[in-house]
Amino acid sequence: METTLPSPDANLLNAEMLLFRKRLQAAGIFTPRSADHLLCALQLAVLFAGGFALLSTGNPWAAVLGAMLLSVYYPQSAWLGHDLGHGQVFSDRRINTLALALMAWTQGLSAKWWKEKHGKHHAHPNAYRLVDGKPVAVDEDIDTAPLLVWDIALISEDTRRRLARWLPLQKHALAPLLLMARLNWSTAGIRHAIRHGNVMEAVGIVVHYAATLALALYLWPGESWQAVLWFCAVQLAGGFMLGLVFILNHSGREVYPEGNGYGFFEAQARTTRNVHEGPIANWFTGGLNLQLEHHFFPNLPRHRLREVIAESRRIVEQCGYRYESLSFFEACQLTWKSLPTR
Repeated sequence: METTLPSPDANLLNAEMLLFRKRLQAAGIFTPRSADHLLCALQLAVLFAGGFALLSTGNPWAAVLGAMLLSVYYPQSAWLGHDLGHGQVFSDRRINTLALALMAWTQGLSAKWWKEKHGKHHAHPNAYRLVDGKPVAVDEDIDTAPLLVWDIALISEDTRRRLARWLPLQKHALAPLLLMARLNWSTAGIRHAIRHGNVMEAVGIVVHYAATLALALYLWPGESWQAVLWFCAVQLAGGFMLGLVFILNHSGREVYPEGNGYGFFEAQARTTRNVHEGPIANWFTGGLNLQLEHHFFPNLPRHRLREVIAESRRIVEQCGYRYESLSFFEACQLTWKSLPTR
């Protein structure tokens, strides 16, 4: 049974959240604890080295296990990069920025492309604007047409007519498209780096893919095509896990036109959901399952997010907004159902 909520009060929500943030700052909860992330870094080293070590045995079953380890490495390294981008790891912002830049070499994604895109997402989640009467996404995370249309409001009437045959099929294409998430983001990062003259970042992405493929070919004692297949499977599985975590947090929540008057905290409350927290969920998603708390307080270290759940939920509901928190399978089902078919 859903809780009966009072009428939404954006001013009260803003005031309560600002007071809550002041209390958290006074308690020192925003202070980065690098030791928390040292374990993350060690875990990444084990996943990466373990994946290739198992491949080198030449045993097919060990190679499969190695592929699983390395595919998990990619989303987990992305979560650490996400923490760095939000200044959650080191107190010195310059060190966070430098460490994030190095992530292009360790995971094959562009730091600058991600920061630019992710900043818009946090400022205006699920927002779009009308340009010459046509919708243009402000939050680039929802700008995935024509492959995936998350809300009919995001496409013009002409585009809707052109996609009339595709829209009923896109639900069935969701899983295959998620497999391509890493490769899509890597190529988008290369294009961004070239456009902005960030040569070394583009080089880092290319070197990552070339070096890891070369390492797989060198370590696998069997046929070369088997090593290439292993490498491709790792990239696809890693991309699927990465994309799956991202789509669960905002899909099916409100999509709104920029300039409609929503303040920062109200926009987060209306467009964001959590996936139930727990040790496995928190680890697998890098804390992004606690998306509401992360959006309310973007620089709050992920290891402290669960400490603020109860109070943030109380404030959200007291101010008349629905605090949406679903199980992993409920979130998957709702995301799938939210894709428009016509």
